[in-house]
Amino acid sequence: MLLMLAGCTELGDDSIFTALPDAAASADAEPLLQPNLTSIQNNVFLPHCSCHRALPRAGLLSLKAGEEIAALVDVAANCSTVTMDRVVPGDPDNSFLIVKLAAHTEGGPLDCGDPMPLQPDPISQEKLDIVREWIENGANP
Repeated sequence: MLLMLAGCTELGDDSIFTALPDAAASADAEPLLQPNLTSIQNNVFLPHCSCHRALPRAGLLSLKAGEEIAALVDVAANCSTVTMDRVVPGDPDNSFLIVKLAAHTEGGPLDCGDPMPLQPDPISQEKLDIVREWIENGANP
């Protein structure tokens, strides 16, 4: 298994997160990327969103496993120029998470802050589509 270490500031207790599953471990294993929170945590938040797991949390947003639903769903975006919630269950087009990710992946407009992730490369279109589908399906834990 692969162990991921990441962070933007002091890592402290958040320096070791979750081991990503080995996709080749079982021929019967489910596809790795799915529109559910566990898959999004392992495939999007864990490898791409380290600034939102390390302390202090960037944008006052925690994407640490177990904290992400309370920090995302039906929570106002931390931006004075945007009146959107971070995630609106069933409505990815009005979810600020999608706006931030799409601004980098698809080059969409952004009225607040930087496109996400801050890394030079955006998340893949496939990952963005999976996050959209998860939100469309109700953004369930």
